[in-house]
Amino acid sequence: MLTIKQVYPLADAIEPHFRMLILLATFTGLSWGELAALQRRNVDLEAGTIRVVGTTTELKDDSVTIGPPKSEAGKCLVSLPALPLDLKANMETHAGRGDEGHVFVDPKGAKLRRANFSRVRATALKKTKPRASTSMTLVTRATTSRPARAQASAI
Repeated sequence: MLTIKQVYPLADAIEPHFRMLILLATFTGLSWGELAALQRRNVDLEAGTIRVVGTTTELKDDSVTIGPPKSEAGKCLVSLPALPLDLKANMETHAGRGDEGHVFVDPKGAKLRRANFSRVRATALKKTKPRASTSMTLVTRATTSRPARAQASAI
């Protein structure tokens, strides 16, 4: 598992489009699918919350679908961390446009795909060389196993 001390160098080493994804995964406990499905309209910067209403799934035919979470419990309101994360600047620079624009897109503005992120992640890991397990789940969610979502409330 990565420690918090290891997450920041990884976030700094990864391509700018993905830095905030690493940090939000770490400090909110949101999953890859929840972050990849996150749209601007579900982020309330003034209230400091993210409304989780969807998740992405990659199908065998290489298409990406966005649907509801697996259960009603998956729909929730998650507090943003009280850390100096500049999500607003990230959204202005790297997110899709409009209320339905995705907060996290690839450098060309397309929906995120696990395989593409895995390549970018591998490059960042080579640069930082953390001594820890670096599976996809651990890196995209850093070290959280949902305890960070303890403050999440149902919506």
